[in-house]
Amino acid sequence: MNCWAPFVRCAGNGCGFSVSGGDRVVRVGSDRNPMATYTPNFPGSNSIVEESWLDGRAKGQSEGKAEAVLHVLKARGIEISGSVRERVTECTDLEVLESWLDRSLSVTRAEELFVGE
Repeated sequence: MNCWAPFVRCAGNGCGFSVSGGDRVVRVGSDRNPMATYTPNFPGSNSIVEESWLDGRAKGQSEGKAEAVLHVLKARGIEISGSVRERVTECTDLEVLESWLDRSLSVTRAEELFVGE
């Protein structure tokens, strides 16, 4: 399945961009050249487009985990200081965030997330 295709849309104003969902072909032609197409080379091509997409995906995953950690603490009625909130939201290591998420289920104070680090 083409994971990035849902993010490309045409405004319907003759911009010339459209996406074909399953075959990874993106139409980039305009009304003057409606048959011009671009077939992306990723995944696995190490192109700048792929790198940017993967970076954005990783950032989104880390932001989601950080939000989950803070949500669990809040739902459990645990006070979250500014320094804890900052440390959690600035973390981009998914393994660390996963361990904090696991700990958020049992800690009694938010600062206990970081014990042993």
